Amino acid sequence: MVLAIILICCLSFASVIAVLVCMVAAAIKLGKGGNASYKEMRPHIQSLQKSTSLATERSQGMTARGLKLSQTWAEIGETLTKIGESFEEIKKSPLVRIAGFTGNLRSR
Repeated sequence: MVLAIILICCLSFASVIAVLVCMVAAAIKLGKGGNASYKEMRPHIQSLQKSTSLATERSQGMTARGLKLSQTWAEIGETLTKIGESFEEIKKSPLVRIAGFTGNLRSR
């Protein structure tokens, strides 16, 4: 009877320990396989990281160019507005009116 109790207790502990050993062995095997896969994929991952950083730098450069271009167009618009205002002032000038009046008299 005592022998049966000892065997039942020992077998249950032994089976638990065997299961734990099998789980650890599987984890180690999986870890080695994952590490090998990572070593195999590492050059591709690094290449993708380099490509991503290069694309990010280029997009930032394009954004800066776009901002400069929009500022340039804004400055051109302001300059054209000033030129238009200058022409309006010139048209309203008394000298231009007199020149226009004398030109009209000569053409008649």
